[in-house]
Amino acid sequence: MLNKPRKYVAAFLLPSDTVKKMDKDGWTFCSKNKINLNAIKFLKHVLKLELSETYLGIEQYRSNKYQASVEYDDDGGILNIAFQIYSDDADLEKIYLASKYGNSGHLFFP
Repeated sequence: MLNKPRKYVAAFLLPSDTVKKMDKDGWTFCSKNKINLNAIKFLKHVLKLELSETYLGIEQYRSNKYQASVEYDDDGGILNIAFQIYSDDADLEKIYLASKYGNSGHLFFP
């Protein structure tokens, strides 16, 4: 018997000036700015995210309710954070907006 895939809601944490575009390969984002590096430290702590793997400039974190993929540029700046939210009671938007980092980027729910 195959395991049934878990349902999730996708969300992206993006710099405020990000231009979003959907193309044949999925969502692409373009911004001159980066996400505050302390934002991922905050989110790791509050969401209880643990590092699960690192590859090609991406760090992947997991918890019971979330999976987060943090994409870095060549200089170590955060380009975006892609979330998979696996719980109806997860409150990522509320947590992020209430933080001191809430005005340095925005959450995009496609």
